[in-house]
Amino acid sequence: MKNDNLVLDALTVDISGLERLSAFVRSNATTVAAAQTLLSSLEGRLIVTGLGKSGHIARKLAATFASTGTPAYFLHPSEASHGDLVIVQPSDVILALSWSGETRELSDVIGYSKRRSVPLIAMTSNGD
Repeated sequence: MKNDNLVLDALTVDISGLERLSAFVRSNATTVAAAQTLLSSLEGRLIVTGLGKSGHIARKLAATFASTGTPAYFLHPSEASHGDLVIVQPSDVILALSWSGETRELSDVIGYSKRRSVPLIAMTSNGD
């Protein structure tokens, strides 16, 4: 029965972490707005993009969303600049990951989002 305690301990840690995450999400207006944007655009796909390490994370996020039932696609920002932007539809939502928030290669994706009124959520380490 020693393993039963390990399982219960792990579940307790998981529950505690989810409670803290839930409290953070509910208290953070930016996070709430991003979640509402995703939920309001369920008829489209989640287009996830990023370059370098952010790109690796973006690719994994797209795969995770897709495997849990949310239509998602990874769009490489360099490929986007050379013709792949046409896959993005007005019903989609773009999730752009960038450590600095100033990745030059993402500028075409951001510009396209503005021109076509495609909702864009940015995840950066820099809130400005």
